[in-house]
Amino acid sequence: MQPATDIRRGPLLWSLLVAGMLALALLRWPQPPWLSTDFQHLLPETNKQYWTGQANKAVAASLESEVLLLVRGPENAPVGRFLAEAVVQLEEAGFAEEGFELSEARRWQALARTLQPFSRGLLRPGDFISLDNDAQGYLRGLRALLYSPLGGPFLAGLQEDPLGLFRNYLQSAAPNSASVDSAVGVTEIRVIRVPRAMSGFNRLAGLYQQYGSLRERAQNQGLEFHAVGAPLYSAYGVESGRREMSTIGGASLLLLATLLVWVLGSVRGLGLMLLSVGVGVAAGLSVTVLVLGEIHILTLVFGASLVGISADYSFHYLAHSRLPGWTPAEGLVPVYRGLLLGVLSSATAFAALTLLPFPGVRQIGLFMASGLFGSFLTVCLLYPSLYRGSASARELPRFLQGRPLAYVWWFAPVTVVVLAMPGLLLLHSQDDVRDFYAVPAELQYDEDLIGRLRGNINGSQYLLVQAADENALLTLEEQLRRELDVTLTGISQLVPSVEAQLASLSLQRRLSRQGVTEAFLASLGFDQNFIDSWQAALMAPYEPLALKDLQVLDLPLGTGGFLGCRDGQCASWMRMDGEPGSADIERLAALAAAVRVVDPIEDINQLMGEYRRGILASLLLGSLAVMILLVLTLGPLRALHILALPVAACLGSLGAIGYIQGYYGIINMLALLLVLGVGLDYGIFRGVTAPAKQGATSLAISLSAVTSILVFGMLALSDTPVIAEFGLTIALGLTLAYILSWFSTGWDDS
Repeated sequence: MQPATDIRRGPLLWSLLVAGMLALALLRWPQPPWLSTDFQHLLPETNKQYWTGQANKAVAASLESEVLLLVRGPENAPVGRFLAEAVVQLEEAGFAEEGFELSEARRWQALARTLQPFSRGLLRPGDFISLDNDAQGYLRGLRALLYSPLGGPFLAGLQEDPLGLFRNYLQSAAPNSASVDSAVGVTEIRVIRVPRAMSGFNRLAGLYQQYGSLRERAQNQGLEFHAVGAPLYSAYGVESGRREMSTIGGASLLLLATLLVWVLGSVRGLGLMLLSVGVGVAAGLSVTVLVLGEIHILTLVFGASLVGISADYSFHYLAHSRLPGWTPAEGLVPVYRGLLLGVLSSATAFAALTLLPFPGVRQIGLFMASGLFGSFLTVCLLYPSLYRGSASARELPRFLQGRPLAYVWWFAPVTVVVLAMPGLLLLHSQDDVRDFYAVPAELQYDEDLIGRLRGNINGSQYLLVQAADENALLTLEEQLRRELDVTLTGISQLVPSVEAQLASLSLQRRLSRQGVTEAFLASLGFDQNFIDSWQAALMAPYEPLALKDLQVLDLPLGTGGFLGCRDGQCASWMRMDGEPGSADIERLAALAAAVRVVDPIEDINQLMGEYRRGILASLLLGSLAVMILLVLTLGPLRALHILALPVAACLGSLGAIGYIQGYYGIINMLALLLVLGVGLDYGIFRGVTAPAKQGATSLAISLSAVTSILVFGMLALSDTPVIAEFGLTIALGLTLAYILSWFSTGWDDS
């Protein structure tokens, strides 16, 4: 493994590679939004069976664009006016769909027109029971309402619906969006929909700023403003992610620049290092988007750490340029083997992540692997031609000029493992998808408050209902709504079963034959011709309403739930308001073959546990593969020495996590993959560098360790739990890897 000696070809080849990547990006770059912000895009598929997958998509679609606004204040406070102004402000800023309420009203009107011809068979359960038990009492109450000051709104449609039954039916089908239980003065709520065009990275961040502005305005007026919805969480993720990217990436570049200028004394070296890092980040971004079609904001935050890793190749090249007798023509020779083995081992560790069916993990693995290769090629192809050394470089510090402490090479890694054992024994696994996104205190408070006021409607659980045909499905939904104590919302609220429709029709016909409804209509002042025509329509042949009658409609927000039929089976999902009690759980257990409680978050957590074990297995297999590669290239003894460093660093880092928090998850396993890759670089460069040149390697490793540890240490301060966990684990692991690198051995290969 020797580099090409003709350094003039390097820039040409590098230019061709960059031009090819740019041309490919121009031809194949996906349409926006290729930068995703929704944390759901990071998560694995949990669709172990078809209907669960369809239901999960339907549930996500019903929540991904809606935001619920709540304003409350003391009696006589301008709550309604403030809420209306807030909606206008959000509409003007582009974060609320203009005319959304009007569009909803039109959807309800279209639904009412579709259901009207079937109204004879549509009764809400409460009205059916009242009419069946005491029709006279029900009608007396209705007549009293019509003649009261509150009866005005009900008189407009009296001829089309003289008993008010169809109006009641539509109201029962509407989601309980305007009902709150508040003991604090006046409370009003409104639902808005965020336009899809505003979900992009640069635009969505402004939604969280608008939210903060409205909270402050409400507080200044003695009111409370609260909001909840998936777009708000995404907006906060964009805001914090952009802030952390600029902070981490900027701090990393500043630190690298300062170290290079101060230690290496080379402005040209600084420029080349920045070019190498920039090419690495650009390569990671381009390859990820071109291969996967998108990249998530959190992946870019992780990618900021690439600055500290990809610079390692520059460090080793530039550090060796300070050795006596160094020339540009042969500058790559002493470091090429270490660079090649380093990039192959690290990129292999990251590329293994792309094999896991976990979108976020695949993005990180592909971004890091391709980014490292971009930086590696830049160093190998450009540096020999463009870097001529530096006359102003400082002398190597005295402590770097000595040989590594390799008197008993195995003592240090064994000591680290022994000290880590109690921490490893304290560990237990914990995987929670909620660690993938940050929830600031104000949003968490709003979610808890609105959940209490509205009956915890934002729970993730739902019922998946399956039956042999559509009517059996509707019948089963009706049974669940009767027997369970939790409030259920489903398609059967719009389309009752055939049996329920015929029972409602039969009840109304019986009351008509008994003269009950005729007397009521006469008491309202209707003439005999109207009464006769109304009764004739009631007695006419009736074709029950079916699910197919709603297929052409755009249903209003919060209604529906039918998933379709396939292979002799139909399915629907029902939203649950509240948690099922023990009695509900027993009833559901009796219907286990047809009804299942689905908790997408818990399903994802279980799947994350499986992937965590898969990553642990890939760590072991990756270590074995690297061991085989090193044995074939460097021999068994040197391979064992090199591999001992990253393995001990990984175990030590995991043991420290056990001491600190007592649990670990998939994020810690992902972090250990990076510790393994970087630790291998340290061990490889120690192992392939002759004793006379160990000072330059010590300098490069020290620069790499300082920058990487500080970069990942800053990640540990992130507001996003997954990023903080990632940064802490890596910072601990790389600290141990750097310390252990001083106990590695160098050989003279001459």
